[in-house]
Amino acid sequence: MLQILRRKFAVIAGIAFIALLGANAFRILGQDAPTVNLQSELNIGLNCPVSSTLNADQTQLWILLDNCYGEDYTVLIYDLTSSTLITIRDDNFAPFFESLTVDQWVSSFVSPFTYTSDEMLEVIYTDDTQDYDTGRARAPISGDIPAEPSTILLNRETLENLIPGYAGYPETTVYNADHTLAAVSDLTSIHVIDLLTGSELFAMNTPEGSEQYFPVFSPDSQSLFIPRLINFNDATDNSASLSIYSLPDGAITATYEVPTAFFWPSPDNRLIAGMIPDPNGDDSNDQLLIIMDLSTGSVSQPQPINEPAHTVSQCVNDGHSIADLNHSIEGDLPITSLIWLPDSSGFYTTNSYGGEALGGGRLCILNYSRLRLYSVLASN
Repeated sequence: MLQILRRKFAVIAGIAFIALLGANAFRILGQDAPTVNLQSELNIGLNCPVSSTLNADQTQLWILLDNCYGEDYTVLIYDLTSSTLITIRDDNFAPFFESLTVDQWVSSFVSPFTYTSDEMLEVIYTDDTQDYDTGRARAPISGDIPAEPSTILLNRETLENLIPGYAGYPETTVYNADHTLAAVSDLTSIHVIDLLTGSELFAMNTPEGSEQYFPVFSPDSQSLFIPRLINFNDATDNSASLSIYSLPDGAITATYEVPTAFFWPSPDNRLIAGMIPDPNGDDSNDQLLIIMDLSTGSVSQPQPINEPAHTVSQCVNDGHSIADLNHSIEGDLPITSLIWLPDSSGFYTTNSYGGEALGGGRLCILNYSRLRLYSVLASN
């Protein structure tokens, strides 16, 4: 549900962004505007990244991938100090996630994947065979038997016990980086739940409807960002009113107006990295990346996420020539996760090529997934 909503509103975000520029709502490209630059790009293969997380000491990026069709989940590990991919298990954790199929799907936008404090990899998923209820799969970093979780699972039964009259959608629940907190959207309220104690920390009323709100936790779990679309029913305006709540007390510490409701906050709570559609693109898949400095209201030069449409002359998987087909691809490489560096000086993104391929008796894969590193220079 949340993934569908995000796709829907991503389509109108670009229109609203241009309208906001005309209204001078934000300072764009001014002397105090932040800058963002692509520093490196790594080919991470022919599977598709779904989510990513840092390990306990924040020296490794762990990337959850599937076969681009919702099955055959594996994990890649990227060492940040050596800038190389490393292997600690020959099976890349695949046996622990065999239960995840197209009927047990993982939404990239709820922080579904984490490296837990008890040295486990944990994946939160939605089970279509169980009326879209929430499930959990775990894998040990070492050894062969996953430890029992110390946190509660927010399935429908648990949510109905925690929140009287709960009538929301479990798949819209958003998690913090280590899966110890969750923001649960009911129809007209948002509830912050401590998953270690199974108790509610605080709740906020959303009389306009919680579908207008898109909560996201700060990387250190000390703050909860809750943007609300100002004109929910206006397809030409995707501007948002942002409130930042301290955790665990729920006190509002700051409010801002922002050009998009869909973003990842930096560890210092000063910057947000967001996606907006390219107004010059052909469809909603043509995304741009922006950085906003909340302290100044300035926004960076938008950066392309996709590569330009181009003709493919050979198959990526085996080098077979298809030059005679004159086949072109759109070059879509949507961001499926974004992880900030601890000092807020940049971030990594995982970009999925979506499994674009040709069949006809011989599989011809036309692109590959990427791991990108961006640097960010905040406003003066």
